[in-house]
Amino acid sequence: MDFLCILQLQPHYKDRNNWTEATNQILNGHWNHLVKLHGEGKVKFVGRTDYDIDNDANRGLAVYVADSEQEARNLMMNDPCIVNGVMTGELHPLKVFMLGDQIM
Repeated sequence: MDFLCILQLQPHYKDRNNWTEATNQILNGHWNHLVKLHGEGKVKFVGRTDYDIDNDANRGLAVYVADSEQEARNLMMNDPCIVNGVMTGELHPLKVFMLGDQIM
């Protein structure tokens, strides 16, 4: 089953002046978390909207592959940006109809 994870920076982090070395380390951990999940076949897509970080429409997106909503929620909740309060996350079941050159 596929699940769409929508991530958004907490208001404090929409101003890059508030970022510290610790924030950058958390963001690196976030990326490493997604890369690890991709290698395990648990993430099939990662991207973000192309807005500046202070834009309220700025979002990160990931498509998780999980056997249940609870498993997908655990993947999201273990993201270092969620754990450390840098981002919030929403999870939605996702039905994929086209992916690359494949029509489902």
